[in-house]
Amino acid sequence: FFFGVLMMPSCPCAARTPSKPGLLALITGRHAPEVLSELRKVAPGGVVITDVTMGDFWPQVFAGLEQAHQRDVVLHVPDEVPADALQRIVTGLRLPMCVIPLKAVGSSREAHREAQRVLREARRAKLVGTHAQATGKPEPTSQKQSAAPTYHAGDVVWQKCKRNYQASENPHLEIHCVTIKVPLDYGDPNSKLIDFHVTRLRDTRLPKDLPHLWGLQGGPGTPPIGDKPPPADALPLPIVWLLPDQRGIGLSHEKSCANGSQILDEECVEGLRHDDELKHFTVSNTARDLHMGISALSTANPKTRTFVMATSYGTLVVNRYMVLYPNSPIQGVILDSVVDPTRPHFAYYDKETSDVATSFLQTCNLSPACKAKWAPEGGIVPAFQETLAQVAAKTQSCVNTHFPALSGPEGASRIKRKALFGQAVESFQYYERMAVPAFIYRLRRCSADDVPAL
Repeated sequence: FFFGVLMMPSCPCAARTPSKPGLLALITGRHAPEVLSELRKVAPGGVVITDVTMGDFWPQVFAGLEQAHQRDVVLHVPDEVPADALQRIVTGLRLPMCVIPLKAVGSSREAHREAQRVLREARRAKLVGTHAQATGKPEPTSQKQSAAPTYHAGDVVWQKCKRNYQASENPHLEIHCVTIKVPLDYGDPNSKLIDFHVTRLRDTRLPKDLPHLWGLQGGPGTPPIGDKPPPADALPLPIVWLLPDQRGIGLSHEKSCANGSQILDEECVEGLRHDDELKHFTVSNTARDLHMGISALSTANPKTRTFVMATSYGTLVVNRYMVLYPNSPIQGVILDSVVDPTRPHFAYYDKETSDVATSFLQTCNLSPACKAKWAPEGGIVPAFQETLAQVAAKTQSCVNTHFPALSGPEGASRIKRKALFGQAVESFQYYERMAVPAFIYRLRRCSADDVPAL
């Protein structure tokens, strides 16, 4: 539930317009027990005050957020929680919130004064008491209208898909598609509308009123279904699959490089910097597209039970969807291979995958035979790193002599090198990964017996 970036203002607290009553304040500092004790004495009745422990951090925060939809909540957050995580905790929730660092206290009198300061900060940010009490004026009710169209029963019509699917192995597999119009910019009432494409898979032998299961793939970057339809066992459950092309992908207003390529190189990135639309291709807008699709189909089939399943990056979108739309018409969600919502980016990808590769290669030291083979090389990890550097620099003699496809010009050879050496980091096949130490060893030795094996 916690993701995205909440830009904190210069002042400790900043109010945001809530869609429901209930306010949330997070306090930090090592003197929290004394201040919380005094805060419970001076806070208005009905305010929930909780000292969150590190061991049960997320369950207690979840409970606080649940309560904050109905009442005022003050949570003390342990100092071990990074500040940037705090800034992401309630992003996307339509709850006013603030973070209040506590000052040091040395006596019960100072703790009492600090508790009163917390309440003043909260009142200033409209976090304790009603908005009318805090400002003297009723809370404004008018909000900016969205350009999102409203769908009614009969508006969603499934048709033959635009993709030219190959013949399916399953004669009972029915594939239909629909394109729903969604705003490019949900905050602009005059925004242009773009396509949100959904593919439906169903077994014609089963009833038509089966539950709907939306599937959000990982990546992001590719449509959930290509030109070849799923195999015969793709529909093992009595459900109807709904597979959306997420915003910017496939038939949902696809974004490409200036030359039409999907290869994200430096030239492509530089060209995308000048794309004015790109700022609207966000996780939040992708979640809003999903809501548009679910709402449109729920209107067309009000009695149909709806579920959402997501993997990897798709879990980030579904998390955002659940936060933005807590009263959505879905009955449940399934999250597989969950992305850490406090770090939804690839900034640490190289380091983290390198850590995995290093940890894996070091297991060689647990085997006396494996360790002995690499002792003359100074160990398997330095040898592996040296080999990668040589291959990248096109100075690895065995590759240059016997496997020129790996040392040729950039492009295809680079992809092959990544696929080959990436087995140490990303392989889902146990035996492929286990072959990496032997592969590197033979590549470095490169004897007449090694080349055929390689």
